[in-house]
Amino acid sequence: MPILSKTDARLLASLFSNFSDKVALYRRANTVQLSPERIQKLADLEYNLSEESAKMSALAGLLTLGEVKDSVAEISAAVTKAENFLKRVASVQKGLNVAASVLLLAAGIAGKDPKAIGKELKTLKKLIT
Repeated sequence: MPILSKTDARLLASLFSNFSDKVALYRRANTVQLSPERIQKLADLEYNLSEESAKMSALAGLLTLGEVKDSVAEISAAVTKAENFLKRVASVQKGLNVAASVLLLAAGIAGKDPKAIGKELKTLKKLIT
């Protein structure tokens, strides 16, 4: 699990953006009283806060993509397990079909039924090859 979640990154982006807006409002409201150096420092702070907000928004997107990638990997693993299970089921089904065909062949032999014997020999040949 990441140290910073996507929700945390979005929250930080919002907080940085709001703080940047507050700095901008303060700077504009107090331009007359502030020295040029102080105005520049506030403008720099506003810019840096906006930059950090953008970085946190981008990070939230990356964290979301990471979660999607993890989910896709989990789904892929589950599909692989399901495919392997279905292969085993198909193998068991084939074994059951062969056993049933052998029993029907035996019944045809015991009943001395050439038609049933011929049919089951053909079926058995299909199942085995």
